[in-house]
Amino acid sequence: MVFALEGGPGGAIAVEVAGRARVVEDIPDQPTVRVILPFEAFIALGGGRCGADEAIAAGTRIEGDDELAVDGGEVGRVDDDGA
Repeated sequence: MVFALEGGPGGAIAVEVAGRARVVEDIPDQPTVRVILPFEAFIALGGGRCGADEAIAAGTRIEGDDELAVDGGEVGRVDDDGA
């Protein structure tokens, strides 16, 4: 899973989920799930200051495996055609 951060310092954070999740250094080109979100939404989610609905309203998008994505990936999902 990769968190791609927009705005602020930007960048990406890769997390390997094999049993217990952990941050890894290598950012895969084709992660199973990519969560693209504003830096501020990432900080707010991590700090418990907003929920998924608020993060999605702020512009969070999800690409990849629906089973691993929030709420099955229906809200905020980016389809293969980029829509």
